[in-house]
Amino acid sequence: MAALLLAGVLAAILGFAAHRASICTVRAVAEVMSSGTGYILLGIGKSVLWVSVITIPVFLLMPSASAALGGWPLTGTAVLGGLAFGVGAAINGACAYSTMARLADGEGGMLVAAAAFALGVLCFLLLVDWRLIDRPAPTPALVGSLLVWSLVIAAAVLVPWGIYETARLWRTRPAGLALHALVLAPQS
Repeated sequence: MAALLLAGVLAAILGFAAHRASICTVRAVAEVMSSGTGYILLGIGKSVLWVSVITIPVFLLMPSASAALGGWPLTGTAVLGGLAFGVGAAINGACAYSTMARLADGEGGMLVAAAAFALGVLCFLLLVDWRLIDRPAPTPALVGSLLVWSLVIAAAVLVPWGIYETARLWRTRPAGLALHALVLAPQS
């Protein structure tokens, strides 16, 4: 129960942060192509690092959590599905997270994207049921075997970076605002 509660809290924090930061790969690619800068892409990279700072200690403290993880093999069907998903995201102008965030913000047009995604899942299930494509088989994620390297990387890179980034964010905050006002400040 405690693990489920922790996962729920971390998921809520991740969703809030993703919405506030407008983390979207589609926007990142558009920024690189239109302006030649990579600030959004750098922000996504920082997000990955922050997630690593949280998950590596969890997996180290609870090795059984990483043993239960599974992954999916990189197959032609997976690549084709990823390509179709990417084309849909480009047409939509938003990735999955941004689509849901924009829908929650009242953009009704994003409902079409969610319905198209559901239709795509239904088509995939029909193709599997008709045996036109093979049902994907999960494979071990092998996270447990990488924990030693993760610990080395975390000690050498992620912990110092996390301390630096936390200090940088704190030093550059607007003066005179309480912590809750900073978290809920309007997006710039």
